[in-house]
Amino acid sequence: MPKLRLNPDHCISVADFVAPCVIFCVSVCSALGAAYGTAKSGTGIAAMAVMRPELIMKSIIPVVMAGIIAIYGLVVAALIAGGITEPKENGYSLFK
Repeated sequence: MPKLRLNPDHCISVADFVAPCVIFCVSVCSALGAAYGTAKSGTGIAAMAVMRPELIMKSIIPVVMAGIIAIYGLVVAALIAGGITEPKENGYSLFK
Protein backbone atom coordinates (compact mmCIF):
# COMPACT_ATOMS: atom_id res chain seq x y z
CA MET A 1 0.00 0.00 0.00
CA PRO A 2 1.54 3.38 -1.00
CA LYS A 3 2.16 6.03 1.63
CA LEU A 4 0.21 9.23 1.41
CA ARG A 5 2.54 12.18 1.04
CA LEU A 6 1.30 15.72 1.30
CA ASN A 7 3.02 18.41 -0.68
CA PRO A 8 3.22 21.60 1.43
CA ASP A 9 2.91 23.69 -1.72
CA HIS A 10 -0.62 22.37 -2.30
CA CYS A 11 -1.87 22.53 1.31
CA ILE A 12 -3.76 25.48 2.72
CA SER A 13 -1.90 27.09 5.61
CA VAL A 14 -3.83 26.67 8.84
CA ALA A 15 -1.80 29.39 10.54
CA ASP A 16 -3.75 32.06 8.64
CA PHE A 17 -6.84 30.95 10.56
CA VAL A 18 -5.34 29.85 13.87
CA ALA A 19 -3.36 33.02 14.67
CA PRO A 20 -6.38 35.38 14.77
CA CYS A 21 -8.30 32.76 16.77
CA VAL A 22 -5.49 32.64 19.34
CA ILE A 23 -5.45 36.44 19.56
CA PHE A 24 -9.21 36.44 20.13
CA CYS A 25 -8.98 33.72 22.80
CA VAL A 26 -6.15 35.50 24.65
CA SER A 27 -8.10 38.76 24.71
CA VAL A 28 -11.37 37.17 25.81
CA CYS A 29 -9.86 34.88 28.45
CA SER A 30 -7.80 37.67 30.01
CA ALA A 31 -10.81 39.99 30.10
CA LEU A 32 -13.01 37.29 31.67
CA GLY A 33 -10.33 36.46 34.23
CA ALA A 34 -9.92 40.10 35.14
CA ALA A 35 -13.68 40.57 35.43
CA TYR A 36 -13.99 37.50 37.66
CA GLY A 37 -11.09 38.65 39.84
CA THR A 38 -12.53 42.13 40.14
CA ALA A 39 -15.95 40.77 41.12
CA LYS A 40 -14.56 38.41 43.73
CA SER A 41 -12.30 41.05 45.24
CA GLY A 42 -15.13 43.59 45.13
CA THR A 43 -17.25 41.37 47.34
CA GLY A 44 -14.25 41.02 49.64
CA ILE A 45 -13.90 44.80 49.84
CA ALA A 46 -17.59 45.11 50.71
CA ALA A 47 -17.24 42.51 53.47
CA MET A 48 -14.07 44.17 54.71
CA ALA A 49 -15.81 47.56 54.89
CA VAL A 50 -18.42 46.11 57.22
CA MET A 51 -16.14 44.03 59.44
CA ARG A 52 -12.90 46.02 59.61
CA PRO A 53 -13.14 49.46 57.98
CA GLU A 54 -9.52 50.33 58.79
CA LEU A 55 -8.24 47.65 56.37
CA ILE A 56 -10.12 48.78 53.24
CA MET A 57 -7.02 50.23 51.55
CA LYS A 58 -5.17 46.91 51.88
CA SER A 59 -8.05 45.09 50.21
CA ILE A 60 -7.76 47.20 47.04
CA ILE A 61 -4.59 45.33 45.99
CA PRO A 62 -6.49 42.34 44.46
CA VAL A 63 -8.50 44.72 42.27
CA VAL A 64 -5.29 46.24 40.94
CA MET A 65 -3.83 42.77 40.31
CA ALA A 66 -6.97 41.75 38.41
CA GLY A 67 -6.56 44.81 36.19
CA ILE A 68 -2.94 43.86 35.56
CA ILE A 69 -4.12 40.45 34.31
CA ALA A 70 -6.27 42.18 31.68
CA ILE A 71 -3.41 44.42 30.59
CA TYR A 72 -1.09 41.41 30.36
CA GLY A 73 -3.58 39.64 28.10
CA LEU A 74 -3.79 42.64 25.79
CA VAL A 75 0.01 42.86 25.60
CA VAL A 76 0.26 39.17 24.68
CA ALA A 77 -2.45 39.60 22.03
CA ALA A 78 -0.60 42.60 20.58
CA LEU A 79 2.66 40.65 20.46
CA ILE A 80 0.99 37.77 18.65
CA ALA A 81 -0.75 40.15 16.23
CA GLY A 82 2.56 41.89 15.53
CA GLY A 83 4.13 38.56 14.59
CA ILE A 84 1.59 37.82 11.85
CA THR A 85 3.03 38.43 8.43
CA GLU A 86 1.52 38.15 4.99
CA PRO A 87 2.29 34.82 3.28
CA LYS A 88 5.08 34.90 0.72
CA GLU A 89 3.21 32.89 -1.88
CA ASN A 90 0.32 34.40 -3.79
CA GLY A 91 -2.02 31.59 -2.81
CA TYR A 92 -4.89 31.44 -0.40
CA SER A 93 -4.69 33.88 2.48
CA LEU A 94 -7.07 35.14 5.17
CA PHE A 95 -4.64 37.90 6.14
CA LYS A 96 -5.33 41.06 4.17
